[in-house]
This record gives sequence, structure tokens and C-alpha cells, in this order.
Amino acid sequence: MKQRVISAIIASILITPIILIGGNLYKAGVLILGVIGLYELIKAKENEKKIPLFMKFLTLCFLVFYLLNNTMNNDFEVILSVKYFLLLMVALLIGLIIYKDENKYSIKDVSYLFLINIFLSISFGLLMTIREFNIYYLIMILLITITSDTFALVTGSLIGKHKFCPEISPNKTVEGFIGGLVFCLIICVPTYITIFNYDGNIFLLILLISILSIISTIGDLVFSAIKRNFKIKDYGKIMPGHGGVLDRMDSFLFVLLALYIIINYIG
Repeated sequence: MKQRVISAIIASILITPIILIGGNLYKAGVLILGVIGLYELIKAKENEKKIPLFMKFLTLCFLVFYLLNNTMNNDFEVILSVKYFLLLMVALLIGLIIYKDENKYSIKDVSYLFLINIFLSISFGLLMTIREFNIYYLIMILLITITSDTFALVTGSLIGKHKFCPEISPNKTVEGFIGGLVFCLIICVPTYITIFNYDGNIFLLILLISILSIISTIGDLVFSAIKRNFKIKDYGKIMPGHGGVLDRMDSFLFVLLALYIIINYIG
């Protein structure tokens, strides 16, 4: 626990100035995180089977190209370029001809590389633009995911008895889930009203934060399921006591995507 706290403090000291400064420094930081996230997901797959170096490099090039060319504006928007994704799919499929052996490179590898590239392109693309679009949205997502995760852990450790998805995450409990949701509301609702000067419908705000808190847990479970599938404990070791980038950003990315859908298609 001590190691987790120290790592969290160091990460906060490094990340906070970058968020406050914004601009190209912020976008460069997000790009680096996206690249590390891609590395972690490929490394997880390679715990089961190695992927050819050229195909990994190709996937990396596509991700970097997308993030640099589709996040030039400051709108909280993602450009779903059909040409880009078609080109990515064709490039990955050509690898089947290059390697000819499914033990080296198979259609499953094509599907995996394609899906993780789409997920990371969209989620980190949105993360690049949300800072300049509305920094309050970014802070709200951070606050929701941090409070939900922290108080779920604390509540579960103190009074957790009933397992919640033990097949995927053995340490999660129903009590922890409820505690994370309740304390998220207690902290986030007053914060958003007072600091962000929210003057809208309070019940809609409570509903929104509740939904995003629940999605935060779902995101954590999805990435835990991927780790369990590949039989790994953490995605990386970049943060002692926490794991890799995706171990810390799994919930955040899902909440980011959910907020994007709510703002653009529901709200």
C-alpha cells in the first residue's frame, strides 16, 4: 500500500503541470501514453504467442499517424476515417501472405492488432482533444475514476464479504463496488456544483456521475478479463505498486468514451 501511495504522489506531481499547461506538451504526453498502451497490449498477447516485429512496427506507425493527423482541432470529437481503418486492415491482412505460417502470424493476430489499434486510436485521440475542449470534463473524469477506484478498494478491504465477478477480479466485492459509487457521489457532486459552478438539474448530474462511476468499474473488469485471458498480473511495471499505463487508465478510458457518447449522441 505504501508503494502504491508513493507512486500515485509522484505520478500526480508529474501529470498535474502537464494538464494545466496543456497545448503541445499535453498532446505529446498523451501520444507517449498511447504508444506505451499499445506496447502493453501487444506484450500481453505475446505472453501467449509472439507477434512478428514488422507487424508490431506497422501497428505502431498506424497508431502514431492517426493520433498526429486526426487530433489537430480542439473539438471533443473523433474522426472515424474509413480510409484509415481500411488501409490498416489491408496492411495487417497482407502479413498473412508475408509469413504464410499461422504459427508465426494468424488471422487471430490480425483481429487482435486491428481491434486494439481502433480502441487506442479512438480513446487516446479523444484524450488529446478533451483538454482544450473543456478542461472541466477532463478533471471530472479523473475525479470520478480516482474516487470510485480508491473507495472501492478501501471499502472492500474494510467490510467486503461478497465477491463481485470473482472469475475476473477475485479481490472485488459488492460492498467495495457500492462504497466506490457512494463516495464518488459524495465527493464529485458537491465538487462539480461548487468548483465548476454547475447550475443545471442536480438529479441529472447525480445520474450522470452514477453512470460514469459504474462504467469505471466495467472498464476495470474488461481490462482485468484481458489480463486473465493472457494469464498476466499487470500490463507493465512503469508504476511500482500499480502496474502499467493501462492498469491505471483502464477505467479512465472507458469513462472517457462513455462521456463522449453521452455528450455527442445522448445529451
